[in-house]
Amino acid sequence: MRREKIESDMVFYKFKALDNFEHLFDMLVRERMYAATLSELNDPMEGIIKADPTVPRSMFDEWESAINDVRIASFTTEKDNELLWAHYADGGRGCRIGFQIPEDVEFSLVKYKNAPTWDGGPIDSGKLQRLLSYKLSPWRYERECRVVLKNNMYIPIKVTSIEFGPLVPEEKRKMLEHMIELLKPNVSLSHKRFWGKVNPIHTTGRPVKVVIRYPKGCERCEDCESRADKINRMSESS
Repeated sequence: MRREKIESDMVFYKFKALDNFEHLFDMLVRERMYAATLSELNDPMEGIIKADPTVPRSMFDEWESAINDVRIASFTTEKDNELLWAHYADGGRGCRIGFQIPEDVEFSLVKYKNAPTWDGGPIDSGKLQRLLSYKLSPWRYERECRVVLKNNMYIPIKVTSIEFGPLVPEEKRKMLEHMIELLKPNVSLSHKRFWGKVNPIHTTGRPVKVVIRYPKGCERCEDCESRADKINRMSESS
């Protein structure tokens, strides 16, 4: 597996809940991202690989020892995916953090295939990164990137943008936006106001009015209203 190099203008994303928003401010102020242990990740298959039939059982402990103190910083290139909002940003009550990484940091694009095979050879950092950058195909929607670390808990980052989900309570969102503007005025802030994509239902009978569900507390901005009007005009012309 090729270890990717960072380009200077590359932006990555991390979807996070806001239950403990000190994690957000740790990323913002200390400019770092936490790397989780394998047991902290949400895929129970993390760290499980195949061993070539020629590898004796006496060497299995070598693999266990190699991954014992491994940590993984995971993020995505996917900017706006409803499943990522749902699974990692508390169903739209969290946020999406855009950030950049120093050019000397190497990462891998996760491959969505069956577990890789270990040939029994020495497990250096390159092999460890390769063997730990596979996940089963149901995780494909994540489009995950990861940095594999040993003896380190964080990778350096620089936050460039924060988008709050459509279901973040308004008072909480405004408080966080105010704090971020004071701490990091150059960080771009936005609010995801329209939840998901709505496709009109085409019928052969009388026109059907499409009902738009607005998130609680939504101010029904012009953007939301114009999309709703457009959808209903499409349904009436069907």
